[in-house]
Amino acid sequence: MNSKNKKPSIETNSIQPNVQTDISIDIDFNKVFADLENIFKGTPNCSQSDFTQGVVNHYVAQNLNVFICHPVHKCDNYEAKHHYEFKTNLIQSKGYDIYLAHRGKPMVATNFGDGGESQWGYGGVFTREHQTIKYQ
Repeated sequence: MNSKNKKPSIETNSIQPNVQTDISIDIDFNKVFADLENIFKGTPNCSQSDFTQGVVNHYVAQNLNVFICHPVHKCDNYEAKHHYEFKTNLIQSKGYDIYLAHRGKPMVATNFGDGGESQWGYGGVFTREHQTIKYQ
């Protein structure tokens, strides 16, 4: 197939929030991020891809849109951001930025690095076109 005629890769996630759209839920994002520290503190043998997917699963279960990425990315319209240093061995770590937004907020995130699960993850209500995630 000619590359000019190739259609873009689009992925759609239709997970619906478990809350009514006319109800505003206040979330203490500081507590949410503290919970993250507690979850991964006791998992020294966790792989990087297990970590990124674990973060996504943790926040999707709280009805939040989530984007996690290392290293080169852009994220706009998020409600909370947290930097987490994931220990790769006893003396080294790898930095990840984690972005959260309530479902219904138009957060947009793009990964400019490779597409491997150890580098990034995303979840919630979104559409994906290539490396860009548009949350709803």
